[in-house]
Amino acid sequence: MAQRTQDRGAPARTPFDTRPAQVETWVASLPLTNLGETSRLLFEALNETNGADMPVEQRFRMLELFAAPLRTVVEGMKIHFVGKPFPLGDKGRQIIQLTQTLMNLMAAGYRQVVEASAEKRGFLRDNRQVVIAVHRALTYHGQTLLRAYQVYAPYPPGIWQRVHRLYQFAETQGIAQTPIKDDSETADGTQSIEDAYKRILLLALACPYRLRQGEVEQVYRWLGEWAQHATLSKLVETRTPNSLFVANFETDDPPTYRVLRLTDYNAESCRLLNATRLADAIRDRLAPQHQPDNRAARQINEQVLRRLMLAWGVMPKRRFTRTQKYSTAV
Repeated sequence: MAQRTQDRGAPARTPFDTRPAQVETWVASLPLTNLGETSRLLFEALNETNGADMPVEQRFRMLELFAAPLRTVVEGMKIHFVGKPFPLGDKGRQIIQLTQTLMNLMAAGYRQVVEASAEKRGFLRDNRQVVIAVHRALTYHGQTLLRAYQVYAPYPPGIWQRVHRLYQFAETQGIAQTPIKDDSETADGTQSIEDAYKRILLLALACPYRLRQGEVEQVYRWLGEWAQHATLSKLVETRTPNSLFVANFETDDPPTYRVLRLTDYNAESCRLLNATRLADAIRDRLAPQHQPDNRAARQINEQVLRRLMLAWGVMPKRRFTRTQKYSTAV
């Protein structure tokens, strides 16, 4: 990857033992019933190890062991900023800041795994560790964006450039479509780097700051499975530009409607996102005769889906199967 990871923390006074057996023991001893203490310990460990040199395999295994307690901490801390009145109080602001910092540190650690692996001689396209590390880094960046949208705060500078470059790296290495097991992100536990990237792009295009806190998280979870129906392609001319968005690898910007900018895009550094197939899949699910057969179909209500399709520019009302049912709604 062209850009080196910059957000490494300063080493702590007491070195953290990164040997796998010691990390397993340390994780097992975390006081998960005390979220404040556990979050502090995870922060200190990540802050220290992100600034330390270690074998890439050792860093990868350590980050994988940190994932489960980190999920517990982040899920538990949500009660301090989700569903709370705005502006948040001092405690709520501190907790959301800590949550974002932990997500950023995890993403930075996985980016170091990617960078170190890419620099090795004989880098192989089927290197599962690199594939997983790219996917994990994208996932943590996606969580950071989700939390920013939930509390109506600006997203961190540089995050979109990192997201774009992670995907660009994966595409260049031919690993973007490799399936990855991740039970925390999808019902069937399988997702590719390309799917994770499309999920982040689609969330940004869903007008997330206009969604309620609960809705934006529902949309993000739902996209964990449904983003696969959207398509990414090279920059080409199209007859339906209104349903296409542009993601520019060279910027620190989210995707945008292609028709909104009269720009000569670089075909090598831009990709088109088309949500038309996603809209068709949603229409099939919402057809009266269709019976939902998976968890994702029940995670989000029909009115939110209609708003998403409008945001993605792919929902002509005359083609929507249930418009008449809501014709008298306010």
